[in-house]
Amino acid sequence: MQGDMPGAQRYFQLALEQAPDAFWPRLQLANGLLELGDIATAREQLEMLLAEADQGGDTLQRLSARNQLATLHWRAGDNALARPLLEQALALARELGDPDAEVSVLSRLGILETYSESFAAARGHLTAAIEVQRRTGMETPSPELRHSQGQLALREGDLVSASAHIEAAVAGFRLQGNRRSEAVALNSLANLRRRQGWFEEARDLAQETVSLHRALRNPTSEVAALIALSTSQAQLGDLETASETAREALALATELKQDRGRRPPRRCWGNTAWTWAAMRMRGVTSRRPWN
Repeated sequence: MQGDMPGAQRYFQLALEQAPDAFWPRLQLANGLLELGDIATAREQLEMLLAEADQGGDTLQRLSARNQLATLHWRAGDNALARPLLEQALALARELGDPDAEVSVLSRLGILETYSESFAAARGHLTAAIEVQRRTGMETPSPELRHSQGQLALREGDLVSASAHIEAAVAGFRLQGNRRSEAVALNSLANLRRRQGWFEEARDLAQETVSLHRALRNPTSEVAALIALSTSQAQLGDLETASETAREALALATELKQDRGRRPPRRCWGNTAWTWAAMRMRGVTSRRPWN
């Protein structure tokens, strides 16, 4: 939660040395590999753990393996693979009667549907998650759910609600000391400020977020932060710097996708091409972003 994923990996590895067949340290190690950008190894480990959990029949293990593997597929853009895993995990959470697990799965479903632009379905999942938290005595939604609500509002164009949710999420993550989630929420806040037309604040927030993701060694989220930074720089008229930042995002995205043989995220291609087009319109042609 403090953002030291390499440090966490060392401790999980020590735990595994004490109990080589233990399921939970191996799951955490696979999750850490995903966060650190080693998608191929993480996928291999999670698929193996899922098969092992199904064979063993432990409900919580079956649920958790599905939850993590679905997260990997969603981040890779494979919603068709992620959705059924999350639906299975939700059924297992309800079978288990574990409200925390149910909230975790509902939140992931809400995020997946938000990015799929199925906004009604996303709202349904997030509302259900909030109701589960209320039944456990939580009077206000967790920072994770506030951030998910903010993302949904942002994509629907409700910037007032998005601001309230995302600012509350940033404050909540800071109170927890959850630096990794704080960095992700800060990136959302930078995107919101850009949509609001506050370009200098958006640029400064995006730069802060890039620095934080680099310090935390979170390359997947760093790509999104670099995209936000490049866009803000371009909107402020600093097109050459925006081009260089877009190149960084594209190079990092390509590096993360090499193991799958996939193209980098479309946003990287689109942002890079948009920045180059703007530079050409203004007669700035000294640096092509894809050289």
